[in-house]
Amino acid sequence: MTDTTLAPPIAPESSPLSRGLSVFVLSSFALSQPILDLLGRNAVFFLARAAPPIDAILLALVTGLIGPALLGLAVALPGRWNERLARNLHLATLGVLFGSLVITIAERTPARDLNGKLILALGTIAGASFALSYKRFENVRLLLKYATPAPLIFVLVFLFASPTSTAVIQSQSLSRPDAVDLANPAPVVLVIFDEFPTVSLMDGSGNLEEPIYPNFARLAGDGTWFRNAVTVRQQTEDSVPAILTGSAGPTGGLPFASSYPNNLFTVLSDGYELHVLEAVTGLCPDYACQNKARQTESFAKRWKTLVSDVTVILGHLLLPRDLTDRLPSIDESWGDFRNTAAASPETSDEQDFDIIEQFRDLDSEDRRKPVSAFIDSIEPAGEQPPLYFGHFLLPHIPWRYLPTGQEYPAGNPIPGSATTGWTDDEFLVAQAYQRHLLQVQLVDTLLGNILDRLDAVDLYDPSLIIVLADHGITIRPGIEHRRVVTDETLADVAAVPLFIKRPYESTGAVDDYRAETTDVMPTIADVLGFDIPWQTTGYSLFADDRPARAATEVVGTKGRVVFDAAGLEILELAGEKAAWFHDNGPAGFAPTGYEHLLGMLLAEGTGTTSAGSIEVDHPERYVDVDPDSVILPARLTGTFHSPLSSTTDVYLAVAMNNHVVAVTRTFRREDGRSGFSAMLPHTEFRAGYNAVEFFLIEDAAKPALNRIVESDS
Repeated sequence: MTDTTLAPPIAPESSPLSRGLSVFVLSSFALSQPILDLLGRNAVFFLARAAPPIDAILLALVTGLIGPALLGLAVALPGRWNERLARNLHLATLGVLFGSLVITIAERTPARDLNGKLILALGTIAGASFALSYKRFENVRLLLKYATPAPLIFVLVFLFASPTSTAVIQSQSLSRPDAVDLANPAPVVLVIFDEFPTVSLMDGSGNLEEPIYPNFARLAGDGTWFRNAVTVRQQTEDSVPAILTGSAGPTGGLPFASSYPNNLFTVLSDGYELHVLEAVTGLCPDYACQNKARQTESFAKRWKTLVSDVTVILGHLLLPRDLTDRLPSIDESWGDFRNTAAASPETSDEQDFDIIEQFRDLDSEDRRKPVSAFIDSIEPAGEQPPLYFGHFLLPHIPWRYLPTGQEYPAGNPIPGSATTGWTDDEFLVAQAYQRHLLQVQLVDTLLGNILDRLDAVDLYDPSLIIVLADHGITIRPGIEHRRVVTDETLADVAAVPLFIKRPYESTGAVDDYRAETTDVMPTIADVLGFDIPWQTTGYSLFADDRPARAATEVVGTKGRVVFDAAGLEILELAGEKAAWFHDNGPAGFAPTGYEHLLGMLLAEGTGTTSAGSIEVDHPERYVDVDPDSVILPARLTGTFHSPLSSTTDVYLAVAMNNHVVAVTRTFRREDGRSGFSAMLPHTEFRAGYNAVEFFLIEDAAKPALNRIVESDS
């Protein structure tokens, strides 16, 4: 008689060891490998935070081995007390991990363009299917068992075969180059600002806005403003080496001394006292720059930021891109992503400080702090002439600083932004532009402090002073990415400020020659009187035989773009900027047709309106203001409640202390309500209570304003 009894399904291995091992292996594929791969390809993540090699090594061990092992242990242990719970927890964990792996892979394929919720659903189905397959099929379980060496392989690749390994972990033994003969040794001051387009300094005619930027005007008055200067590389990691070597090398290289052994620091290391502060590069080798101004933070502080950043990166890796809007961006800086994206403190700080005193007590993550360290390092010249180099991440986003150096509650994300680009809302983008220009005014303030310090130690006159930016930024509607150079964004991203004052020069000039960032190194060599012992692609900007340039080739993440040397695009942008700001800097901003309302005094008997009500965010900020405090509530935000549709544009005049200081327009927020924001001039705040009032503008041509009542909600 034939036995028709069904055979029981094959049971999975049920020992705690097998469960823990399977989770250990799968978590390394789903979590560890994506993180180690991304960080292994981005050594700047470690270089930008001055991380010692031990940080990268420990991160690899924790991420690649210790973390997965702890997760495996957590899944295996419950089996000692409750077998059914342990079995279900094990399968659920495998399902989540495999589903996460599928989502991560999908984001690297054309499937990334699918709806995020659909990708999550596919990941869930894939995870459940894998858990079921693991339960029923021996081959699936064997596959994970055979993959046991994978976690160790991932760690070894990171430690010994990745760009991060070359730049951070492995020792760099560079020999000191032969000394060069200096015919005219002089102090050198080279300052590079970041994400700074030339047009930010220009009025509508393409001239320097001297009243708005008096310290750039001061430098231009004593030297030469190369108004038509451009960067040859879009990315900081490529553009800074191009400046320091005089050569436009291939993109994507490591910005490290081992990759660029021939640079300004190495060639002057024998005859100069070097004071070097690099923000995101490491081109100055240890033999030349043991006196770096940037100091390594304590282990606890470094790892607090490091762990936070890794969790943010993991969120971006595991979630579909259209579901990561609420995560801090990892495209705005090289680290400390949460603080970069977060709003400023929500209440005014009681601490006061002298604005001119360089912010010495602020946290080191603050982008103003490195400027303080740089200025503190400037001392009277010793036996050898000094070289002072500083690369500062200003006016780079986040935009949260006022011209005085004070901070304001910035908020996140920026209204009008679209992840890394801009929406089509011209007014909201112009509001963002206003915040950028306020931060450019801070750069002008800091430049003035640097020049004052040089003057105080008798270094200003005898020094070769060069101030420029590594690349620009585009702040215009409908741009997909604010920092990617294309035919459309050339004048914003490629055109950068370049000011050069030679020793004892005091006569200003504007030079519209097409200068390139690779010309900086040859110009330094020309002024100091030495021959560069390597081939450069740039030329001295003061040489009589400098070549005529018909165009510049700028290389970015989307390829090569040709920038005509006439520079007419820059002038066109300057005109567009003047249409919003009227050559008055950020203080002149208002919606087109409403500029005349700025500064208007409130007449007695101003009417009221019942067309809506205002709800101000954090009204307590304006009750007892200290105009000299570290944080000033200069950014005003809130909600306009109205029976009108939230899609209807409503224009509001904002008055403070009895006169109009800003004009703004409502916009639709994610919650469907009408929000608004406005920058209040920092010069208008007074000690104590500051009366902020709102008026509905029904007709811009009529000066009459109707006061809007504040909501009790």
